[in-house]
Order: sequence, then C-alpha cells, then structure tokens
Amino acid sequence: MKIEIQNVEFKNFLSYGNSPQRLDFIEGINLVLGKNIESGRSNGAGKSSLIETIPFALFGKLSRPINKAGIVNWKNGKNCEVKLTFKKGDNTYIVLRAIKPDKLEI
Repeated sequence: MKIEIQNVEFKNFLSYGNSPQRLDFIEGINLVLGKNIESGRSNGAGKSSLIETIPFALFGKLSRPINKAGIVNWKNGKNCEVKLTFKKGDNTYIVLRAIKPDKLEI
C-alpha cells in the first residue's frame, strides 16, 4: 500500500528561517521550481532543502550527508521543526520531528 503525502510544514530547517513554510501536495506529479529573489537565479532558492523535509520527518535523516547540528538553520540555531501529513489507506498520519529541542510526535 502506498502513502500519499498531503503537506509539509517547517521552519528553521536548513536554508529556511523562522517564518513557517507550508507546501501542499496535489494528487499526481508535483513540480518544485524556485527562484532566489535576491540573485534572480534558481541556485540557492531552497528546492533541495524543501525536498529534504520528507526524509527528515519520516526517518530523522537527510538523503545527503549533513550532521544533526547542520540541519538547524544557522542564523537561529534552534526550534527546527518539520511536520509531515500523509495518508495510508483510510488513515491520516501526522509526524512532527524537531531539533533544539528534540521532539518526535506521531
């Protein structure tokens, strides 16, 4: 049985700061595009960081080699949170994982 990711909410995660962010997924294929407003380029816009929220919420790890302290946004240094909502069958699950302070809620 597959899982259907519905949305992800996060703050103080990698390149994202203290302002809460939310991405809602629609059924089918979702395309992530980004543009850095300051430079006008797509490099450094946070696309990879956004995708890393999913394995972090589910497994507490990233797909690339970054230590736990490096996951927390360097400017704020605390309150890193990722909340992932997904469906499996008829059930909806919410996983909240945080660093500084450490927390895991399902």
